[in-house]
Amino acid sequence: MSVVTRQAIILAASGLMFSVLILVISRQRKLSFRFIVGWLFLGLSIMLSAVFVYGVIPLSDALGLTPATLGLAAGVLIPVGIAVELSVTASRQQNQIRHLVEELALLDDRLSELEKQKSGTPP
Repeated sequence: MSVVTRQAIILAASGLMFSVLILVISRQRKLSFRFIVGWLFLGLSIMLSAVFVYGVIPLSDALGLTPATLGLAAGVLIPVGIAVELSVTASRQQNQIRHLVEELALLDDRLSELEKQKSGTPP
């Protein structure tokens, strides 16, 4: 068995194990649906990369890189992309929390005013 074939088998098995792990975590309801889909897409991509492992050499030659460097670049860019996406999500949630806290403060102020009016105390 050639080295490239072994690499393809390892990639396919790794992608499958990763996908199974994501499914186990999702059944425990530890991830939201949006993230489950994203991680399963990554696992599927890892499995499908086993099919394209033979195309890495011509691609790396065309880019003037070694196959290992091309794999390393992909291995670095994927987590960076995930980190950016998670940062966007965290920023959006932070804005939503700030908005909710501001609304809660306004409602609390209105409720205090209504209670004062009801008890007959001037504001």
